[in-house]
Amino acid sequence: MRLSVESAYGVFAVEQIARRGAEKPLTAGELAELSGIPARGLATILDKLIRAQVLKHATGMPPSLTLARPAQKISLLQIVEAIEGPTTSDLKLPEDFGSQPSPPCDPSLAPSTPPASTGQSHAPGRTAPPPVREIQSIAAGVLATQTIADLLAAEDRSDARSSMAT
Repeated sequence: MRLSVESAYGVFAVEQIARRGAEKPLTAGELAELSGIPARGLATILDKLIRAQVLKHATGMPPSLTLARPAQKISLLQIVEAIEGPTTSDLKLPEDFGSQPSPPCDPSLAPSTPPASTGQSHAPGRTAPPPVREIQSIAAGVLATQTIADLLAAEDRSDARSSMAT
């Protein structure tokens, strides 16, 4: 599973459209302005979300977008998969996976010599080892249970707490 900036933009776009509701659909231009996403990149993301039936074109002028189904029926995983492609247990490893030791968080903790090779390596394009597949499965499960409606409700609760604190 890949989570890219495009996925984050897709979640943002769907959240903004859901917040406005069907009675006030957003145009792609308004979304680009709200998000700061270049219009051309946003158009690609929106096209993928329309093809996946997460969004649909609203009737009327100017051309605008609405949710294709209720916010509580659109999971974050559906948005990610619309943009990144389907998640599978066949996560492929990057070309350089295992070729270099991971840098430590604190440079002062780095060993003076690189660790000896364990002799185990994962060839590029091979399926990831079980722990990586397990992490992917957990992440997909979390995204599948969270909907746009959940995201809106969490933001509303956060806004309410912020207004009570001031």
